[in-house]
Amino acid sequence: MEDLLQQMTPEIYGDLKTAIELGKWSDGSKLEQEQLENCMQLLILYEARALPEEFRTGNRLNSCKSELSETEVLDIRNTPDKS
Repeated sequence: MEDLLQQMTPEIYGDLKTAIELGKWSDGSKLEQEQLENCMQLLILYEARALPEEFRTGNRLNSCKSELSETEVLDIRNTPDKS
């Protein structure tokens, strides 16, 4: 993993990020589950070492929080079907 991180360029980082987002390589072939997991791990490690926190993947996820409290969120899984 260390060798891969040392060889990572911004171009390779961009290619990995695109492959993860699309679920396929630039040649159109599908990422296998193991490849996807490995790419995600490599991306996270690279970002942790090379990018400031505000530019890392997932940094702004806290902004997605609902303004409703947990008790106000409707749980539709157990709602009776009205059809």
